[in-house]
Amino acid sequence: MASPGAHRSVSAIAEDCIARFESLTASANPARREGLENRGSDFRLWCDGVGARVQGLASLDSRLQGRQEDLDFVKSIMRLLADFLAEYDACQSQAQVETATQNIDSALGSLSRLGLSIRQLGKASRTRRADRRFDPDEHEEFRTHLRCILLLRPTADRHSMKDIEESRLSQLQKRLIDCNLRRRNRFLLAQKHSEKLKASQRTPQSSRPAERPSAPLPLPSSSGHDKDETKATELKATTESGPRPLREAERAGANLPSAASTTEGTPLALCDDTAAKTTITSLARTKEFPRPPKPLIGRRIYRCPCCFQSLPDSILLSPIKWA
Repeated sequence: MASPGAHRSVSAIAEDCIARFESLTASANPARREGLENRGSDFRLWCDGVGARVQGLASLDSRLQGRQEDLDFVKSIMRLLADFLAEYDACQSQAQVETATQNIDSALGSLSRLGLSIRQLGKASRTRRADRRFDPDEHEEFRTHLRCILLLRPTADRHSMKDIEESRLSQLQKRLIDCNLRRRNRFLLAQKHSEKLKASQRTPQSSRPAERPSAPLPLPSSSGHDKDETKATELKATTESGPRPLREAERAGANLPSAASTTEGTPLALCDDTAAKTTITSLARTKEFPRPPKPLIGRRIYRCPCCFQSLPDSILLSPIKWA
């Protein structure tokens, strides 16, 4: 029999976590308030990046339909975060506060890596959709820019714009321009996709006064998902044996089986930070690209200024991973 709360949607659990963050922040003393605000911002940023608060066809529940074990794994980490927030609220000593804070940070870290994996699930389908919608006329300015790069060679004798006539392009150069236009089109649609997820979040509940949760959310304990239950039980033990990263969940997530494969054929798992690198990494290391946001004390998740993904701080702090 499924555990109480296992039927709740991702968006409902996300709203509950946000309500807990708001409640704790409102009642915290000044010394703790800033840290709670930062962690609450991290969680909201993660929700924006994966669409955790979205409902309908764009919701995580819908996008992970047919991958029940993966969906349960995401929910179990979110429920653990809610439990850790409830435990933080009940802390009496500074040592308990530090333990609860580290547990919250561990859960947020696991969610940030899960976010990278979630974004990878639909990458192939989004790429195909972007190519179907590709219209070269929408990128004429960029096309002209690429022609200039390929053809315009200013000298003492000539530097006229007539030199960038398309008839002077070789087939290889035309193909190069077309590939760059398609890549830019995918990039722009990825930005729109991220903005759409953010714009689709439920706003009525987040604007209401925060309600103080009465009890921690239950952990998943259905007999059909023993692996999720085992992971959740091991993670829950962090509050009893002391603070430590969610290593058990990460190891289990790395081999998490899927009830149904995606178009990419890979199961959802906690993604290593290096998985966010793109195919142009080797080139990017020697070129000038937009700088990452400046890291802020207490923040663990940031929004990429290019693709708008929510990324863990370890990527921003490493020039190689950022490239």
